[in-house]
Amino acid sequence: MGRSKYYNGLPLRVWTDADCETMKREYSKGHNEKLAGYFGVTKGQLAYQASKMGLQMKVKRTHWTPADDAQLKRFSAKYNISNIARKMNKSIQDIYCRRAILGIIYPNREWYSASECRRILGCGDSVLKRYIANKELRAMQLSDEKGYRWKIYRKHLRDFIRTYPDTLTGHNIDIIEVVSICCGLNYKGVS
Repeated sequence: MGRSKYYNGLPLRVWTDADCETMKREYSKGHNEKLAGYFGVTKGQLAYQASKMGLQMKVKRTHWTPADDAQLKRFSAKYNISNIARKMNKSIQDIYCRRAILGIIYPNREWYSASECRRILGCGDSVLKRYIANKELRAMQLSDEKGYRWKIYRKHLRDFIRTYPDTLTGHNIDIIEVVSICCGLNYKGVS
């Protein structure tokens, strides 16, 4: 049985030498949507062909501005590194390094909301509720004008991670936050 000649309903493209030369010339410039339209393929197919040819996009490095530094200081009090990186459109490593340069210490949070715990543990709402219902994860229920919310203390989250490490296997966990919680460290390495 031969290989399918279709991918996502589109016929597979046979790349000619002229197509490859165009790819070599244009791919690194970063106009992938236009280039994919020109070849009549998806962006994924274009990226796959580029990787087969050994082509890479040129990444433009941006310098940190004073406005970026101020925004980083504001976000550091509210969000974790993953969220800051996403909101500022920078890599986690960029955020981590810049915070070290500026001397911004990650706040040692006393408690987390249910949505933050779901992100840290890489689980869904029903799984988190099951952990709480089975008394594997201790949580306090708060009621306010928005309804009921969960408040999970840092020490209880740390105990859960240490007691049930197998629950993290195969999940998309926030490893930086998990290490911070388990070791009781902030990002400068100070307890």
